[in-house]
Amino acid sequence: MAKSLKDSMKELEEMNNAKIMSDDITAYSLEAASFSSPVVDNETTVSTYTSTTLPYSEKYLIYNEYVDEKISTIDENKNIELDESQVNLTQEENSQYVRFKMFRRYDGVDQLNMTLLMHAVTPDKNDVYISPVNVQYDDNYLYFGVILPKSVCAVKGTVQFEIQAVGVNEKGDAYTLKTRKAEFNVEESLSGNGTVEPGEDTGWITTFLQQVTEKVGEAQTAANEAKASANSAESSATTAQKTVNTAKTELTNTVNSTIKTALTNYYNKKEIDDQFANIDLSDVYDKINSID
Repeated sequence: MAKSLKDSMKELEEMNNAKIMSDDITAYSLEAASFSSPVVDNETTVSTYTSTTLPYSEKYLIYNEYVDEKISTIDENKNIELDESQVNLTQEENSQYVRFKMFRRYDGVDQLNMTLLMHAVTPDKNDVYISPVNVQYDDNYLYFGVILPKSVCAVKGTVQFEIQAVGVNEKGDAYTLKTRKAEFNVEESLSGNGTVEPGEDTGWITTFLQQVTEKVGEAQTAANEAKASANSAESSATTAQKTVNTAKTELTNTVNSTIKTALTNYYNKKEIDDQFANIDLSDVYDKINSID
């Protein structure tokens, strides 16, 4: 039976209404999707910003491959809240990367100017000192990672550790800041008769000497400024040269005393003398003597 014109028009109108409703639902779904997606994008941007766009400290090594989104925190009272998902096994070597976030300033002192270290005590009471890597910063915080060496994971059991910041204050006096101790567990991995002997970690000395070299550079700048400000009068020039010579002497004494003071945290007196004798400071002293 053929449809009348009226019935055909009514059917067409119903089909159009159904299509309009379908388009509205689709448009609403797309709008909702586009509204919710930026929240995820923003979170991603924040995560990316804290890990890639913050400036790096040039005193420390930078590794591009090590990444860990989970971060352990050091609060204003120097308590360490370690991420509990960290898993460490004996015989592991440079495979565990632990990220930290700490306040940049304690009592007004900028820790970015110091040398950061992790001091760990293994289950068999060996001391291990580790220089952090990937040290980044903003106005309020420092962000850095620590790659655990084999000496930390040599023996199963509880490893205690602290974060230290060592260096000199604005007057050249020795400075040491320590966090409260925290701990993590090293589980036993599959092993035969072989053992992993803890080794000596002295990489922190290199980082410390980099800081000393920076101080030498600052002294050279100060000397240049002193000479530039002196007028042509002989007495003023003599005074300026005396100032430079005094600065060189004080800088040399500060370098020696600061290193030895730092070493007292790690060795007894005989070991300090041995360690100090083995540190090559010739480049540092040459730079100090070249100041004029």
